[in-house]
Amino acid sequence: MSENHSLERHLSGRHVNMIALGGTIGTGLFLGAGESIQKAGPTILLIYIVTGFLYSQ
Repeated sequence: MSENHSLERHLSGRHVNMIALGGTIGTGLFLGAGESIQKAGPTILLIYIVTGFLYSQ
């Protein structure tokens, strides 16, 4: 078990941009969901679950 395993990190500018874009979109979705939960109450969670189930079919 004396094998030397090393990890290398190689991120191009494009990778960093895609990570930043994903974080921005995720934050927007999270804040939008929070606002709709505040306005509609916990029932919106049930609607999200049903919609997700129907969409996955």
